[in-house]
Amino acid sequence: MTTVTSGSIDGIGRVYELVERVLDIHLKDLGDTFDADPIAFNGSLAVGTDDHFRDLVETLRTNSSNDKIVVLLTTVGGFLEETHRMVETLRHHYTTVEFVIPNYAYSAGTVLVLSGDAIHMDYYSRLGPIDPQIQLDEFAQPVPALGYVEQYDKFVEKEEEEGLNEAELEFFIAKFDPVMLEFYEQDRERAIDLLKEWMPDHLLKDARRNRKQREKLADEIGETLSDTDRWRSHNHGISMQVARDELKISVNDFGVDPKFAKKIRTYHNLLSDYLYHRELAGIIHIEGVFRSFGTDSG
Repeated sequence: MTTVTSGSIDGIGRVYELVERVLDIHLKDLGDTFDADPIAFNGSLAVGTDDHFRDLVETLRTNSSNDKIVVLLTTVGGFLEETHRMVETLRHHYTTVEFVIPNYAYSAGTVLVLSGDAIHMDYYSRLGPIDPQIQLDEFAQPVPALGYVEQYDKFVEKEEEEGLNEAELEFFIAKFDPVMLEFYEQDRERAIDLLKEWMPDHLLKDARRNRKQREKLADEIGETLSDTDRWRSHNHGISMQVARDELKISVNDFGVDPKFAKKIRTYHNLLSDYLYHRELAGIIHIEGVFRSFGTDSG
């Protein structure tokens, strides 16, 4: 977890320095377009990313009197606690929070996006089902919590219908802990509760409904997004049109303005290339600062 620094005297160092300057220019231009303080986040919502995010949001706020922030977000998702603290950081410092999805914001990333006052996508952008990540042990890769619950249910169903063979039974006993299953279900409910807390006052605030009706709609959105039978896959992409038609979420289409869309894609593509060539797992960018985090797992 480091701050990326330029200034190396070798050729590649100069190239990175030039790319960073160009990224700064593009990010500032996007901030001016939105009339907001801009910040970009590209990577997973892993342990510790909320600390880095807080640091850069505080830096951004110190140097600005703007009360609006726009977050350009690209993420496969991650942990709910980190997501929760990132939302609280944004709301502590800014009255208006908007999200731009140049490519995708899955799982916990979708929870983060739904905390905002406005969402900007185009036909290619994707949200995803709500399925926060959990870590089965210290060294294991995170897995989708509801996917774990779903596999448990399948084992139980097979046992009731036809029984488990010896190998399946040993696997079932070794891998599935009822206490942890309850914990995962609670994490799912927590995600829905957070949407019921955030959405009525922000993303759903302009809906022609009273507070109770807006809470009900937020609950329905959360239940739908966490329905594994509906989406089948943890990484099932939810398009702008599906978000509008099925989830009844208001989404702004940045694709209707080709010049605006080009600005967003140019910045996103350049930042993604920078991330790839520097072999970084994730990065947060505000003008003048590039903060990397995580490790590249391949």
